Amino acid sequence: MLAVDDRPENLLTIKAVLRSPEYEIVTASSGEGCLRFLLDNDCALILMDVQMPALDGFETARIIRQSPRSRDTPIIFLTATSRDKSLVSRGYAGGAVDYLLKPYDPEVLRSKVAVFASLYRSKLEVVRQAELLREHEARERGRTLAALELESLRRENLLRRKYEELVTGVPHAIIWSADPATLIPTFISPSTRELLGASPELMLTPGVWFKCLHPAEWARVRDTLQHVAKEGTPTVFEHRFQRQNGSYAWFQTSTRLVDSLNGGQELYGLSVDITEKKKLELSRHLLATASKHLSSSLDLDATVPPFLKGLIPDFADWCILELGDRAGDAHEVKSFGHALDGLRDDVQRLCTFQPGWPLAPKTPALEAAEGVLWADGVSEEAIRASVSDDEHCRCLLKVLPRSLMSVALN
Repeated sequence: MLAVDDRPENLLTIKAVLRSPEYEIVTASSGEGCLRFLLDNDCALILMDVQMPALDGFETARIIRQSPRSRDTPIIFLTATSRDKSLVSRGYAGGAVDYLLKPYDPEVLRSKVAVFASLYRSKLEVVRQAELLREHEARERGRTLAALELESLRRENLLRRKYEELVTGVPHAIIWSADPATLIPTFISPSTRELLGASPELMLTPGVWFKCLHPAEWARVRDTLQHVAKEGTPTVFEHRFQRQNGSYAWFQTSTRLVDSLNGGQELYGLSVDITEKKKLELSRHLLATASKHLSSSLDLDATVPPFLKGLIPDFADWCILELGDRAGDAHEVKSFGHALDGLRDDVQRLCTFQPGWPLAPKTPALEAAEGVLWADGVSEEAIRASVSDDEHCRCLLKVLPRSLMSVALN
């Protein structure tokens, strides 16, 4: 309770009349003091003397009603003036809830104050209950959200386990996903270890995925993926990936744009290793091309050069035609072709060695393999281990062939 009166004896009387363990009486000796107290404090009731110097009770009440914090605080005016009804009306108009004339009956004052104290306690209890209700609702919402998040996480983990089981069960293909905006991979299946000799962690390194593409196909693959990301049209295309040993593997990639679990979109891809299929197609095409050219004339000097020229660069970067006996002992380089700028002399020099390509299979091995043999991933160590002549080794390392297709033309 706040009692406001400019006469100390009146304040002492009020404190004596209202002394109670149920509430505290705070006093102010002026309207200004009352306003200063209400700036930082709340109270259940204000007992305001009407006649005070400077700010009287009416003006003080008017200012109190203008403050959002104190506008609803009940005010009882206490006055020793006459019973002029105009003053009483002014008091009620100024925001008073009651009006007592001095000398007032202590029991009446105590009764009125007790009512407002009870109302204030009820108000505080309502506020407290509302806060408890808000806290309870917040806790319930938190529990509900936590349960939903836990269920979502459980489902996500279940989907992830099923997805991991799926991708690890497809050893002949690479399953991957990528950001459609940047084309940076976000997931790559463990099958890259077997198919490319590289770990998924390495392939997820920014730039490595596209760096492994064949240089002649990099722009085409990029444009294709960007088109899928923009238009959302599923696409199938073929391309090559470089293995860690330097050789290339052929893949057929199916890709599409899908909605991801986090609410965005991702590019999903399935890259199937079709290297053996491409080798078979290439071998058959090469044999058909060789048969077409070489059957037109028995003069090898006339037929071989255009034949080799036709194989470059679609089939290979360089070609050598060696004539040998069925025992695999006698070899003669009949002709060669190349598409390696600046390496013509080295390729020509390489053809003078017997045999020019030391890891190439001999005639009996070719016949046993039905006329076609492949060698992939040839390393520098393998070249050094198989070549004793320093000049021969130097030429091979400079040209640095990575793969070989040997075809018996019979």
